[in-house]
Amino acid sequence: PVLVSALLLLVFVPLLRGADAAFASVVDAVIPELNPGTFVRWGFLFVVAAFAVTGACYLLAAPPLPADDDAPRKRLAHRLEWTLPLGVLVLLFTSFVVVRLVVLFGGSEYVLATSGLTAAEYARSGFWQLSAITVLTLLLVAAALRWAPKSSVADRAWQRGLLGALSVLSLVLVAS
Repeated sequence: PVLVSALLLLVFVPLLRGADAAFASVVDAVIPELNPGTFVRWGFLFVVAAFAVTGACYLLAAPPLPADDDAPRKRLAHRLEWTLPLGVLVLLFTSFVVVRLVVLFGGSEYVLATSGLTAAEYARSGFWQLSAITVLTLLLVAAALRWAPKSSVADRAWQRGLLGALSVLSLVLVAS
């Protein structure tokens, strides 16, 4: 789930960053500058964390069998495997919508001051990125409907909540 979440962020953040200059400035403020020392330090920390997460995932996915039980176990999809990536995407979309709302209520002077674009140019910017985001979101919703477990009431409630929020936020993205 963490790798899927990271992959979704790697796809959606650049698209959202390219779609809105105000969101791009927020992303630029959050993402640190990379120099060789920073790159080496973060690369080392990533490798250590990746080994730790891989080992933990392996133990969760295939726990050691008891000595007297030689039958292989079936692995069912756990709720965390799909709620974490979709939850991260919901948070990302929410932050984009909040930035868009700030720009909307800031008026054309705010748009001109922050992005250097006129209101008309700002309204037209990011059309193709937002279109790609919409298509990718529809694919994610279809995949979650197909493969996410629905065996318990809690699973169905999580699925409705996350997919409903993702759908509403993607409609807001399209409307923006």
